[in-house]
Amino acid sequence: MKRGFTLSEVLITLVIIGVIAAITIPNVIANSRRQESSAKLKKAYSVLCQASIKSKAMGDDWEIWAESASNAAEPDKADTAEKFSNQYLLPYLNYMKTEKKDNKFYVYLTDGMNLFVWFGGCVDIGVDLNGDKKPNTWGIDQFDFLYCPYSQPDRINGKIAPSFYTARKITREEALNRCKFIPHECTALLSMDNWEFKEDYPYKI
Repeated sequence: MKRGFTLSEVLITLVIIGVIAAITIPNVIANSRRQESSAKLKKAYSVLCQASIKSKAMGDDWEIWAESASNAAEPDKADTAEKFSNQYLLPYLNYMKTEKKDNKFYVYLTDGMNLFVWFGGCVDIGVDLNGDKKPNTWGIDQFDFLYCPYSQPDRINGKIAPSFYTARKITREEALNRCKFIPHECTALLSMDNWEFKEDYPYKI
């Protein structure tokens, strides 16, 4: 005699498979997104560091620009960011277009990421991992890096640094707390974690 599965057995099996898939697939997708974001963030940091190194090798002193730009009047911020980018960044980037808006200078890279430059006490260089696509939110798809002049004694000066990465030694716990309440400073935490999004990272990627 030939034996087979009954309809109820088949249905029960399909239900079990469906439940397992419903539990595991979201985790697989989430892990994939985290890995993709981590890879993009590592690339962005490397690109910025290389631009800084190459620019200095060509005799362009970032510190002088950072010092003068931090004192620029508010209406001139976007123009100053454009001049800075044209001299120190664009020659070393692969990009499609640029534009000025909201007192920032935007650079659209060929790999789909955006950079946006503005000036406070330091040169801020924001990275949007998925370009203009939403959510456009700090700590999720936007991350901040700094380049500080030597007159900023509490900052890491003379090189690209994660936001809030100060000259004094900060703990991971401090960086995690800052990330929770000030999302644009999450790069300090991520740099400590080798640019990976750990389980305790406070935002869903």
